[in-house]
Amino acid sequence: MKMTLRRFGLVLVMCVAIVFAQFGLEHKTYAARAEQAQVATTTTCSRYVIDGGANGYTQTVARYGYSFSLWYNACTGQNYTSLNTFGMSASGQITVERADGPDGGDRIEYATVNGSGIINTPGVNAPQNAARACFQNNADYQVQCTPWTDQMTANTNSATPPPPTGFSNAFVGKNSDGRLEVFARGTDNNIWHTYQTAPNSTSWSTWSSLQGGNGFNGDPVVGVYNGTLQVFARGPDNNIWTVGQSASGGWRQWKPLQTGYGFQGTPAVGTMSNGNLVIIAHGGDNNMWANIFTGSSWQGWATIPGGNGFNGDPTIGTYGGMQVFARGTDNHIWIVGLSSNGTWGQWNTVQIGGTFQGTPAAVTIGNGNLVVIARGSDNNMWSDTFAGSWKGWATIPGGNGFNSDPTIGTYGGPQVFARGTDNHIWIVGLSSNGTWGQWNTVQIGGTFQGTPGTGTMPNGNMMVFAQGSDSNIWQDTYAGSSWNGWSVIQAGWGFNGA
Repeated sequence: MKMTLRRFGLVLVMCVAIVFAQFGLEHKTYAARAEQAQVATTTTCSRYVIDGGANGYTQTVARYGYSFSLWYNACTGQNYTSLNTFGMSASGQITVERADGPDGGDRIEYATVNGSGIINTPGVNAPQNAARACFQNNADYQVQCTPWTDQMTANTNSATPPPPTGFSNAFVGKNSDGRLEVFARGTDNNIWHTYQTAPNSTSWSTWSSLQGGNGFNGDPVVGVYNGTLQVFARGPDNNIWTVGQSASGGWRQWKPLQTGYGFQGTPAVGTMSNGNLVIIAHGGDNNMWANIFTGSSWQGWATIPGGNGFNGDPTIGTYGGMQVFARGTDNHIWIVGLSSNGTWGQWNTVQIGGTFQGTPAAVTIGNGNLVVIARGSDNNMWSDTFAGSWKGWATIPGGNGFNSDPTIGTYGGPQVFARGTDNHIWIVGLSSNGTWGQWNTVQIGGTFQGTPGTGTMPNGNMMVFAQGSDSNIWQDTYAGSSWNGWSVIQAGWGFNGA
């Protein structure tokens, strides 16, 4: 519904609409009121800051499309097609930097919704009170700005978006100062994260949504480029999306690597010997695709040549360069190498000998040999070692069957984790000469789902993370002689099951 009012000789527009529960929004009513006359499109309209209030949340009026936002353009009566926003500051404010409207940029209407469906908007001509800021949207999606001199205050009773009721598997990155950061996909299908408040700390930040998002179809993976974390996930359009840390530790905005492609499963990310970042993804055509970041741009998606189709997601190891593993349509494990100049080798099987399920893991041990671990169709964990040639698949002794894929941590050497058929987390160590230890549980104390994640702190202690049967993320720490005991990272949150 739209109605036109006249005040002081100026044409004002009021627009009322319904926000549906699409892209993770609740069903709300909002009104976006024009506060500026319909004037020449060269006029620069105002920008606002909204205070998120004590609960730290502020709701926008609508979300849509590539930038996740649909904003009403009061100057032209049209909708913006692109909008980028800062994340929330420590004081709970959200800053809006600029919009690329059809006419090159006009006023931004930013409103909040309270529990009764009522919004706060600035009063008539309020742009004159809060229009003192300049913003620039750079090519890398970072924003530079001058300080605000005024702000619009939101209703402190504005509705708080509910936390997710379930999380996915935990994926772990390490910040440049050694703090571990955990990422998981919530039941709202957005990516959430929490981080240690200090290196080696047992305290964690509150779970928060990673720059919002339009919802994701896949779990996140974490890489490192120039000392900053880079997160990738498969978006609602099945393209691979990414968001990176800025040098200050904040986060940029989600954007797709390239549109027009479709992928499945969870990608893998690695760093080449020349420092370039590589993302590998399982295409909708069952081929493996790669995209390489050269420091200034992505080269573009291209199939890794020679594959005969794959049933599993990729994983990355290192042996004289990057090695990519994946489970083929024959359910054998295949491998292909990537040289430092970006040239791919040929796909080869890691020896015929049994069939597998899920996604393998790979690690280089102390003597330089490459070891690949995979869950067999018999639910045992199997390994093969490359020492110039493959030695042959053999079961890792002592296991009683597993429900998850393996994951690898480090504590005085590689440590393999997996969820057993009893839904407890199990661990086995691998020595530098390739000898396996004994499987042991990481303390009995609750049951888990999905595949665990792991990280090593600067003090050498190892942490394991797993999604509990209650859908919270739990952690346990090994400090040299024993495990500290499972504890939940902030109860009351939950993440997507896997």
